[in-house]
Amino acid sequence: MTDAKRRRSSAGALLAMLLAAALLGGCVEERAPATKAPIKIAVKNESWYSYLYGDYIEAAFPDQPIELIVTEPDDRQPPTYEQYKRLLAEAQPDLIMDDRDFYRRLAEDGLLADLSARMKADGMDEARYFRGMTEGMRIGGQLYGLSPWFDASFLTYNEELFRRYGIDPPRSGMTMAEVLALADEFSRAGSAKDGIYGYHENLQSMPYDHLFLFAFWEGIRMYNVDSGQVTLNTPAWQRIAESIVDAYRSGTFFMQNIEGRVEDGRTYFDKEMMEAGDLFGQGKAAMTIGSYRSSGASFKIGQVAGPVSSANPGQSSTITLHQFMGVSSSAEQPDRAWEMIRFMMSDYVAKASAAVDEDRLSSNRAYLNYRPDPVLSAAYELLPMPYVETNREAMDRYDWSSFEKSFETLIDEEFAKAINGERTAAQAMATIQKEGQALLDGARRD
Repeated sequence: MTDAKRRRSSAGALLAMLLAAALLGGCVEERAPATKAPIKIAVKNESWYSYLYGDYIEAAFPDQPIELIVTEPDDRQPPTYEQYKRLLAEAQPDLIMDDRDFYRRLAEDGLLADLSARMKADGMDEARYFRGMTEGMRIGGQLYGLSPWFDASFLTYNEELFRRYGIDPPRSGMTMAEVLALADEFSRAGSAKDGIYGYHENLQSMPYDHLFLFAFWEGIRMYNVDSGQVTLNTPAWQRIAESIVDAYRSGTFFMQNIEGRVEDGRTYFDKEMMEAGDLFGQGKAAMTIGSYRSSGASFKIGQVAGPVSSANPGQSSTITLHQFMGVSSSAEQPDRAWEMIRFMMSDYVAKASAAVDEDRLSSNRAYLNYRPDPVLSAAYELLPMPYVETNREAMDRYDWSSFEKSFETLIDEEFAKAINGERTAAQAMATIQKEGQALLDGARRD
């Protein structure tokens, strides 16, 4: 049995015990007898549903027949919004559990029921939940969906290295520019001669990777899919480029190009590649981004929340809200669908999730009662970056695999010249803007 399956099995067993105890103790209302008609649930795919929801729903509603409606049978060919709407119109689900890509448009087109009145009637005070979830799901002042989970990663550091070089450790709420300034203290303390680097992300150490990561941390884009424009010709991007070049020159960054195995247009990295690229795990990097309580290191690690956006310090790309649960406005069993949503947002699910140590955090703040930790509490106070829905119609206009490979090569080559002193960072970015636009234009299919 895999670790993921073991965790899901444990979650289901624990949840069943929790529910049984609650029912016997009179702590929750007894549910009405299960309806004979199956409740229809639209899901991305069956394995996705099983991983996120299956054990919980089966434990709480053992007698409820369920019919899953798969919306994305092939993740290499995700549906457009119009295709998605047609599928829902034909299948008529009661409950929708899916990724957020179409959430806003579904709500604006009247295909999701407003849940605000139901929440109020059931005493579900919004203060009980992660604020990033309620604010992220709100559309026009109303909640048409809820998300039981959010993901968080943390600025993770090697406490031993900070002590060795006499450098103050990071704090929660730092921007990426501040993190790099802190990382640079190691190079100025002479760590590079010891083979120690201030900051490193596994398999993310080439110039393109750092440019991409800066875009990710700051919530900005290297190119705009809708307009078909490369967007690197700004003063902000020039400053970012200069900081990346300086970090390589000072020894803060270490350039390590590990090429994975490409199959069906996707890149895979085997265990040996992952281990070779993990300088932090090897004790050769002071900081990285890691999951909560990253394990496997032979040294003591510390963690803080962030990094955060420099433009909006309350927001962080380390906080992500991927899924939503909503009641279809045409549901035949809206009350039953809501009952399942209400349960997934309950303290029982938060407690079970904390007990089995799942790789996600409950949107119910009761989770913090079961895993009290200042680092987690700090993460709950951050907001995710604004969610950008995938415009699949625009995406289909380009051959992305061809463009991205060429664009990545262009960036790595131009930055190498800047690092070697053959040109300035500004000149490198000007070339990338011009030639990158030509690559994007050439990748258009129409």
